[in-house]
Amino acid sequence: MHNPTVNIAVTTYNQENYIANTLDSLLMQQTNFDFVIVIGEDCSTDNTLQIVQKYKAKNPTKIRLLNSDKNHGSALNLLRTIKACNAKYIAICDGDDYWIEPLKLQKQVDFLDKNTSYGTVATLRKDFIEVENLFKNTTENFSESYKTIDFTTFLFKNHFTASTVLFQKELMDKFIAFYQVQKDISFNDYNFFLFFAYHKKVAKLNIVTTVYRILPESGSHSKDAVKVWDFRKRFYHAIKLFLDYFKVDNSLKNKVLHYRAITDYIIVSNSKDTLTCNEFLQIFKTNKDYIRYFLLKKGMQNIIWNRIALFLEKLNLKLGGYLLKKA
Repeated sequence: MHNPTVNIAVTTYNQENYIANTLDSLLMQQTNFDFVIVIGEDCSTDNTLQIVQKYKAKNPTKIRLLNSDKNHGSALNLLRTIKACNAKYIAICDGDDYWIEPLKLQKQVDFLDKNTSYGTVATLRKDFIEVENLFKNTTENFSESYKTIDFTTFLFKNHFTASTVLFQKELMDKFIAFYQVQKDISFNDYNFFLFFAYHKKVAKLNIVTTVYRILPESGSHSKDAVKVWDFRKRFYHAIKLFLDYFKVDNSLKNKVLHYRAITDYIIVSNSKDTLTCNEFLQIFKTNKDYIRYFLLKKGMQNIIWNRIALFLEKLNLKLGGYLLKKA
């Protein structure tokens, strides 16, 4: 049997309320090529596995199921799921997100087949805020049919949402080889998108294809500062590694680290991560960002200063960045 053109890697754990919607949205894809959904089910304690098994029974040629007798965690579950893919291209859809454009895969494959200097293509998304039961449309706007996002831009922040992306398997194979040597980084979407952008052009199509579900409690969205920073610090540590590994010049390296410190210093202070707080203090001092240096120094001693810092950052945003030093 020949390999499909696209594999859709789906990772899921305790998502019984969402996984059926996810799979329905993938199965509705209209393509002139074969695609197979590869599901990494991570030993859920609810009915997720049973739901997935029913979908597989109804769609035996469209769905491959990787179940497990132990919980791997999100990163290792994603790794084993992607390793099981054998198609030319790989798409990702998290088990609580879903697609709303039936031609998503077709348009992305057409783009990569036509534009051979590109290895990755994403799309726009809209958010669904679970607790409010409402949609928030994308705030990203551009006039072109697509835009190219370079490696330098990716150093500052992730411009892709995993469930919107299609990429070449050969790029992922290179990243996995890199990841297996570099033990200091985790296997997550930002790390491999950044790696892809270094090695080949990446683009974002000007179409909305995906709904990203914002849940009240997750690694990236939580009221627990320690939990949020535990999630975010993996990206900060990875960025430092990439800056050195790819031999980024000192001027750009300093700008990236300053931007990261600005983005995260309040949450780091709230989480009581003294080591990273001291790193950020040095970054602020080096960049003569004395107001933030003062705010962080005080915030390490009394949490009320973190609230003041948050107020000033919001005010700075309203004033167009003229109140506090820019990265």
